[in-house]
Amino acid sequence: IKYWSELAQLNFIVVAGFYMDLAQTLSNDDLPSVPSVTAADVVDRETLKAFVDTTIAWLLKTYENDGLDLKKIEPHFRREGGPWKRGSTYIFVITTTGYVVFHGADPYRQGTSDWDIEDINGVKIVQELIKVSQEGGGYVVNRFDDPDFEGDEEIGSIKVSYAKSLTVPGEIYPGQVFVVGAGFYRPEPDFDGDGNVGFGDFVLFARHFGSGEGDEGFDEWYDLDANGAVDFQDFLIFARDFGKPVTYN
Repeated sequence: IKYWSELAQLNFIVVAGFYMDLAQTLSNDDLPSVPSVTAADVVDRETLKAFVDTTIAWLLKTYENDGLDLKKIEPHFRREGGPWKRGSTYIFVITTTGYVVFHGADPYRQGTSDWDIEDINGVKIVQELIKVSQEGGGYVVNRFDDPDFEGDEEIGSIKVSYAKSLTVPGEIYPGQVFVVGAGFYRPEPDFDGDGNVGFGDFVLFARHFGSGEGDEGFDEWYDLDANGAVDFQDFLIFARDFGKPVTYN
């Protein structure tokens, strides 16, 4: 709750919490039908968007029609191999000010602000996600440390994220707008596998430049932002990585 201190002449936010008894959560059998597209299905932009869209639809149906306490299903959103988490693909929910409401991989992030988080190239990740969500939904491509990959801590890995806004109905959060999203990590642009993004990789990339899904010779390996075409946006990503080493497991 918000508290005004006459002594300090400041507004404070007073917060309390408790450890949830997982025995009070729902079993797998008691869950309503899960979304048709799960985290395990995410391999490109199209499936990523479908994953977020179907999750939002599922949340609304569960909240409005089934009368289910969403807190009771929260652990299922973090269960590895479940409908909403597979490796580094998971659901997150934030406010339009960057406050973390739910984080499918790191519950300790909840209750904190991610507003100023940047990737290694200075991209304000959360701010960009909020921006595209308010435009009807969209993608953000950045470089970030993949927790499932050892060796990319300094240079990061290419991550494609999708976010969309959700206005919650009902009396608890009337008109409250949340941002729901997810992401996946895609292959590095070290196309020749020599451990560096260099001229040899540029030659291979140039051969595929301008191709798209359905074209003879199209190879999704060169589609760095996973949008179905090897285009100028891919070139910009490649240019940012040019000259950098790549460390593999």
